[in-house]
Amino acid sequence: FDRVPDYCPLTETTFSDGARTFSMWFKFSDLTSATRGIIGGTSNYIGMNPSTGLIIWWDGSTSRYKTYTGTIDTSTWLHLLVVDNNSGASGNCVFYVNGTDIGVPAPSANTSAPVDFTVKYIGRKASDYFPGIIDEVAVWDSDQSSNKDTIYNSGSPDDLTTLNPLHWWRMGDFESGAGTTITDQGSDGT
Repeated sequence: FDRVPDYCPLTETTFSDGARTFSMWFKFSDLTSATRGIIGGTSNYIGMNPSTGLIIWWDGSTSRYKTYTGTIDTSTWLHLLVVDNNSGASGNCVFYVNGTDIGVPAPSANTSAPVDFTVKYIGRKASDYFPGIIDEVAVWDSDQSSNKDTIYNSGSPDDLTTLNPLHWWRMGDFESGAGTTITDQGSDGT
């Protein structure tokens, strides 16, 4: 999908408390919008505000947020890797943009893992749609921070099969989906 109001409804999957990683490539077509969900459900999401660079993980009760200070424009693809290592220690959640650790998201204590996270949509949170293009969304039920360089692949989406993502939507690349169907190529494949 490639513009508002496109989005991809998914088989609803809830990730309970535990280590988890979310990877996504995206490019904005509108830089004036508010924070928009890239992946999430009805009451939780991971998203970004293109006009401020604010990245947010809202789990329905707590937000974790950090501002990306690099270039955001309508011609540049960005890669976001969100990792929750479920350690319960300060800094258990980390945001990476384009392969670079941008720091531990606020609140600075960040000592409790986000609660259950439901994935129901790509490109939407509640009734708000993502203004742009999203590609190569992957989800693991483990901490993939040690594989961040492989996942980012120097700025070029690549085959993640060896990393065994639980869910992996390639948005039409190298898949059997056709037309309006996006196939989950992850190991869970639902």
